[in-house]
Amino acid sequence: MHLKSLRVPAAAATLGVALVLAMLAQSGTGQGVLRSLGIVAGPERFTELAFAEPLALPSELPAMSTASGAPFVITDREGRTERYSWRVVERASQIRALASSTVTLGPGQASYINPPLVFGCTGPRVEVDVLLSSGEHIGFAAQCKTRAAPASALGQMGRRRRADASGREQR
Repeated sequence: MHLKSLRVPAAAATLGVALVLAMLAQSGTGQGVLRSLGIVAGPERFTELAFAEPLALPSELPAMSTASGAPFVITDREGRTERYSWRVVERASQIRALASSTVTLGPGQASYINPPLVFGCTGPRVEVDVLLSSGEHIGFAAQCKTRAAPASALGQMGRRRRADASGREQR
């Protein structure tokens, strides 16, 4: 009987401690105390990088140099001011830089970036990557359209020559 009488106060004490911790967690000071005790983790810190209009990214590009947009947004969720160096590269047969710069953002700030990009599109496909100095990266791929033959060449290719029964060509 003595053990049962000890269980009730122990359960009540545990519940009381849990309630106190829950109330502490509701205030900024309490969160700091719980964080310093290792009971609660600190806020997650990260950088957001995303295409501003992912559905508008090109899926095909002409097979010659062409300007196109691929705007992106960098958001600072690090909890402190960060300086981000970014660059946009094109990967086809080789890596080629298309644009680069830096931006400084305060906590919670975002920057919409829309650099002018001129894609070479020399192969069947091109991959475009946005790279941040902090390690984040995003990208997309586009097919390169084949070059259309000039109209005069199409006219020549479109004519067929036939041979008559004697083997002579007819036009």
